Amino acid sequence: MSYNYLPLDRKPIFFDQIINLLDYEQLVSITFDAHEQIVIGRQYLDKIIADGKLLDAIETIDGKVVATNEAETNEQTLLVRQAFSKGTLLPTPIVKLTLMLKIKSFSYGKSGITIETVKRLMDMYNSDILPVIYSEDDFNDSAVLSQLGLPLMGLGNVHYKGVSMAASEALEKQGWQALQLKSKEAIALMSGYQFTNAYGLFYAKLALSSKTIDQSTLSKIITTLIDAANTPSEAIIIDAPKNIITYQTIDNDVLIKAIQALPRS
Repeated sequence: MSYNYLPLDRKPIFFDQIINLLDYEQLVSITFDAHEQIVIGRQYLDKIIADGKLLDAIETIDGKVVATNEAETNEQTLLVRQAFSKGTLLPTPIVKLTLMLKIKSFSYGKSGITIETVKRLMDMYNSDILPVIYSEDDFNDSAVLSQLGLPLMGLGNVHYKGVSMAASEALEKQGWQALQLKSKEAIALMSGYQFTNAYGLFYAKLALSSKTIDQSTLSKIITTLIDAANTPSEAIIIDAPKNIITYQTIDNDVLIKAIQALPRS
């Protein structure tokens, strides 16, 4: 049995696992339970959409409203519209943590994401095909997460085993087809606070050897970040009988406040 991977599902993840993931270049994999939850969640979403029972509109994390009858062809438009590639190139460890946390959040089966999309995200992580992501210093999660999702469709750029290239070229090298996202998948991909969380976890790891922050304070910050990592923050089916889809509430201001207390030099 190999332990060179991080299992992702509804079970809590711990900070030591975050450290090992980066230090030992572990792979990631959802468990059988996570696979089942993702499939069940998507089947439920497909059913209520087909039955015409879904609410007329749902609200995205950034407050914008998107009609539930968006055609699947508009999923690409939704991601491209949010993918602002401005600012500083994100370090590889933060990209990897963001990608891992996204898969972890999807493992609860509450986002409506398809298993095909989750498998591709895992394949990208494990094959060292990482999205090229830029971010301004404003913790704009929707912009970062949209850039993270573009390569699924053969858009944007990636670091392919350390070499920057168009995502379409990387897919061709791997023999992968670009995905056609299903309804609501773009919203699931761009929603959440995985980037903010990944940013904080990365600098919290560096702070373990820092003398500029009290270790008690650091411990409290790590607890805040890990609590967020163990909470799904995409679209959540909170009341199946009423077919209501909403969003898990995570106070991003709390995450940002915690991160601002970390040394980042």
